Amino acid sequence: MPQLLLLISKWVAIFVLAVCIALIIVRWKFPREQKPAGSTLGYWREVWRHLRRSRTHNKERELDKKALRGKAVLVVDPDERSSRVLIWRLEGLGCVVTKARTGTRGLELAASAKPAIIIADALLPDVPAADVYSRAAAAGLPIVFVGTMKSQRKELASLGDRVACLGKPFDPEEAVEAAGRLLRRTKGNNLTLC
Repeated sequence: MPQLLLLISKWVAIFVLAVCIALIIVRWKFPREQKPAGSTLGYWREVWRHLRRSRTHNKERELDKKALRGKAVLVVDPDERSSRVLIWRLEGLGCVVTKARTGTRGLELAASAKPAIIIADALLPDVPAADVYSRAAAAGLPIVFVGTMKSQRKELASLGDRVACLGKPFDPEEAVEAAGRLLRRTKGNNLTLC
């Protein structure tokens, strides 16, 4: 009997410890701004809303990645390091990636390789971003500009549709998601995402 009581008390202690750790994690992930009197229920409602929004956001991200899977992608970036990580991520999705280091070479490859989308650095040394966009738009290709400065975003947004912009520094995962979102949304209608 004492052994059974000891075993039960150990399991109860482990359960209480697990609940305490879970509560600490929830409080750490979802800190309260201010605690109005009697708002414990409101806090947990806000935690639940945040979890639902997060789940919805994750579903959108998965749909964006699914839209990009297996597509031909042209990456135009003079920086070898940043393009290497981006290409690695795209190839992980099964994309056929063609790489160019200059804007001129990228435009030549866009005409010959027929990619589904172009991901280009906005600060190419030889061709302005507006020219890259106009040539891509003439071919009906959507384009994601990475590394855009705030001053460039308004200019690129005013160029037309089928364009998305990411600031500097950019996360390759964000570029992949923006490309998938652009492919998904430009199928039925044309949107500017800058």
